Amino acid sequence: MKLTAYLFFSLLLLTSCYSYNKIDLSVDSINSEKTYKVTTINGNKIKVKKCELTVDFLSCTKSKIPINEIVELKERKFSYLKTASIPIVYVGAGIGLLAIVMDN
Repeated sequence: MKLTAYLFFSLLLLTSCYSYNKIDLSVDSINSEKTYKVTTINGNKIKVKKCELTVDFLSCTKSKIPINEIVELKERKFSYLKTASIPIVYVGAGIGLLAIVMDN
């Protein structure tokens, strides 16, 4: 039972208020202020910031990725649902653990 509680709490601690949504690779969809996750042909997943799309490359602060090597492009977005649910789950888990401890 303790192992289940530890696994549950570790999953809660690893949650994020952000999610990544797949977008099309076009000049209009790239915003220089956002963060992106790029998947290349050889399977590398790269997190990039401050990007600019040119004719042949996606130029970012730390890397320059050829467009023909990009398989998938995801934009980081703030998730209000995830942010609101984290405290609710923590309170529920605390009450559940308290009930388990009080039973024993």
